[in-house]
Amino acid sequence: MLCCLEPFHEATRHLSTDQTPALHLVLSTKATLLRVRKGEWLHTSSTALVGSHSKREEPPKANSSINTGGECCSHTLSGEMAEHWVPRVWIVGSSDICMLQADLCHKNLCLPCFITWDGEGGRLWEHLLPTLRSLKATGPEPEILVVHLGGSSLCLEGRNRLDILREIKADLTRVFEMFPRTRVLFSDILPRLKWRGQTGRTAYGIERSRRWLNGAVSGFLSDRNMRCIRHGNIGLTHLIKDGVHLGPEGNQLFLNNLREALQVELKHQRPF
Repeated sequence: MLCCLEPFHEATRHLSTDQTPALHLVLSTKATLLRVRKGEWLHTSSTALVGSHSKREEPPKANSSINTGGECCSHTLSGEMAEHWVPRVWIVGSSDICMLQADLCHKNLCLPCFITWDGEGGRLWEHLLPTLRSLKATGPEPEILVVHLGGSSLCLEGRNRLDILREIKADLTRVFEMFPRTRVLFSDILPRLKWRGQTGRTAYGIERSRRWLNGAVSGFLSDRNMRCIRHGNIGLTHLIKDGVHLGPEGNQLFLNNLREALQVELKHQRPF
């Protein structure tokens, strides 16, 4: 024991008596590391000599035009939680997802999960299955899958809303088979002033089809204990001049809706 105390005397020789009792020291030797506190000797895995008054450096905060909602806890995605299971989330969509991802400050929305964003401008509904196959080849399947597609396919020539609904149901059924343990969330098709393939002067009929399709898909998923992410708080006034994409306020509402839906789902997640 005397040989173990020699490093302690060397480390505390320059300290005054009123400082020594309050100091936590980690003493390193070749074989073991011992922590000294008020006469107690404990094994430790630390590798440095540290004081009780040392301060932990705070990471710099990033700036973003989109608020991810609330403050991020430092342990949410790193530190102690990195040693434990963390749910995986895939968010697959078109330009709305692509533009949202580009402005995000926190990729994981300050939620206890790992989010993979896969957005591409002009992506059609029929691109969903090939995209999911590509993602599946890169890693484990997700606990939660968010699909935000369908708007660019709503007015394609030669198909009506019944044709699109049948295609969506068939593809979602295939998704259930590909990922049997994954929770699937369909993000409602957002309103637009101009639609891809639109031939009429106004989009009144297309808007009716959009609402009908969102309701039909919601019912289809509800029967299978899945759910939709509704965007009733987003309207035409939230679009930019092109009449298709969301402006800053619309993107913020869109993000809030996604985040709130994921919060609900994450409460019930358990490891596969």
